[in-house]
Amino acid sequence: MSSPVHTVRSDALLFEAALEMQNKACNVLAIKGNTNDIVGLVTTDSILQVHKYSTGVIIQQIEAAESIDEIRSIRLKIPKLIRAYISSGANASNVTRIISAIADSIAERVIELVVNEIGKPPVQFAFMVMGSEGREEQTLKTDQDNAIVYEDVEVSMQTETEEYFHLLAEKVNKSLDTIGYALCKGGIMASNPEWCKPLSVWKDYFHSWSKSGDGKDLMDVNIFFDFRFVYGEGGLVDELKTYVIGELKKSDVFYYHMAESVLAFKPPLNIFGNIVLDANESGTTFDIKKVLMAISGFARLYSLKNSIQETNTLRRIHKLFDKGILQGSVYQEMIDAYDYLMLIRFKNQVAQMEEGNSPDNLIPLSGLSHIEQTLIKNILTQISGFLSKLSVDFKSVL
Repeated sequence: MSSPVHTVRSDALLFEAALEMQNKACNVLAIKGNTNDIVGLVTTDSILQVHKYSTGVIIQQIEAAESIDEIRSIRLKIPKLIRAYISSGANASNVTRIISAIADSIAERVIELVVNEIGKPPVQFAFMVMGSEGREEQTLKTDQDNAIVYEDVEVSMQTETEEYFHLLAEKVNKSLDTIGYALCKGGIMASNPEWCKPLSVWKDYFHSWSKSGDGKDLMDVNIFFDFRFVYGEGGLVDELKTYVIGELKKSDVFYYHMAESVLAFKPPLNIFGNIVLDANESGTTFDIKKVLMAISGFARLYSLKNSIQETNTLRRIHKLFDKGILQGSVYQEMIDAYDYLMLIRFKNQVAQMEEGNSPDNLIPLSGLSHIEQTLIKNILTQISGFLSKLSVDFKSVL
């Protein structure tokens, strides 16, 4: 144990120990007994284990829920749980994975309830998620990005099969909206007939996207390349992933135009190195989600190019480092930048909810300390470097 030794009373509550760790910037507290002797230790890891158990309890409650309203009530516990994680110093990337695990459990239970209501599906199917949930990077502000893929059927069964899955998708999406996962404004949901199709049509989609000659087109569909299985027959999603990897190996033009879509982001720094702010209803802010999307877009592009099937941004970056695609300095800078931006994003959302406001991704500079502002400026400069590397690596693809 390092010096000085920080202590906590043996009768302290868990959140009090977490706050003491935060205030003292330490990971270990000595537990003082009634006679002021040291009777044990409490660590950040041990506190997180308790919180993980709390997450497990929530998931168990979701699995046992018998109605959409019951699931909605359970989901209301998530913000309080996340505040506890953030207060105890949890890594932001772990928090997003926990939020996504809960979201997966909710989607699974909702689908089960809907299937119980409308009857068993005529063929095997899989419910997929894309975007932030596909990457297991959900925060306290999230909407739906999902789709359904099902087995191909004979012509005589097409109408019946389509009608069933359209009904299933509509009820699932509406139920998730009732629970608290907003409908996607762009219509990227299974209830949109375009995104509720048999496997052969999904293969056609990705074949077309792999041959796309327009970076803007790819910008509109790039979240589909983060698709992840949640419920049903996982083999359908595995087959689709294998197909996508095979198609992309044949198409250099795809990487060129996807690089264009990533490079469309310009780090919000002016010529003096200051953060450029946008005026909106929240005052003058910058959108931290757009900054994070530059890193996730970088990781997606290099991962697809190197046949990495991971969808989570940090795991993609780890795989790229393991393969020697990213060198040590760039790798560590990217990991640290992503973790720090996600932490700032969470702290802002938690603060907004504590004030009774809806969480968003707009960060007011006035709410950041001078040190935090300096760190973000450095990160934006680093991202410019990442994008310069991407430009060099992919502009000669054609």
